[in-house]
Amino acid sequence: MRSKLLRCAKGSRSSPGTDVQPGVGADALLLRPQLAAALKETKAARCSLIVSRLDRLSRNVHFITGLMGHRVHFIVAALARDCDHFVLHIHASLAEGERKLISERCKAALAKALDWLRTAMQKHDPSLEQLKVSFLLDPIRDEPRFQAIERALKFPE
Repeated sequence: MRSKLLRCAKGSRSSPGTDVQPGVGADALLLRPQLAAALKETKAARCSLIVSRLDRLSRNVHFITGLMGHRVHFIVAALARDCDHFVLHIHASLAEGERKLISERCKAALAKALDWLRTAMQKHDPSLEQLKVSFLLDPIRDEPRFQAIERALKFPE
């Protein structure tokens, strides 16, 4: 997930940064050096980190409340400027719930796609000829179950 990070220094706005948020990981700041740098810069300058939406900062309640606990001041543009910690906590909980729903939908869609491929393989569907070159399947090419289907089809290299 990409998010824009706006940092300010001594009252002036520095250039926006772009952060790529990974979907998983134990320590978000180790995996997100741009965010770590932005937080360090804003803390040193005693100013706020500005993010477009709370879920662009994180979809993890623990991470958001950890920032609040360490007195990291951040402003969420989609929410009111004077949004208190209670409201931020509610939005963080909603974002975490949404993350879970997105994950479940993605896993279900992947399973359905792989089931379709298995069925097509069993029926010797001629459309499987496109399997090797179709860009639509690029997001699942690293999936071991997809690779097993590809090997079973014995495409020439």
